[in-house]
Amino acid sequence: MGACLSLCGLNKNEAGPDAEIYRQATRPRAPDTEADRQARSAAAEAAAARQTTYERSAVGKAAMKSVKAIQEEKKNPQGRPGGVDTSRDWLN
Repeated sequence: MGACLSLCGLNKNEAGPDAEIYRQATRPRAPDTEADRQARSAAAEAAAARQTTYERSAVGKAAMKSVKAIQEEKKNPQGRPGGVDTSRDWLN
């Protein structure tokens, strides 16, 4: 927060002590190298493998079932198939 506040409304010569640190952090980085692209590709493949393993696990299946149930409930605001109003059931 100090870096941000020290830059507010000040020109380059009047900026606070953290201004240069902030400027260095916001400068564009060097272009990607082949090693960077390979590392990203390997990480993406590993993430896809973890996702597949999760989806096949009992916890993953239960989570997907829960998400689908919630999506179906959102499609039908009443929460019941066909939009049947069940308020009378609760009044008996």
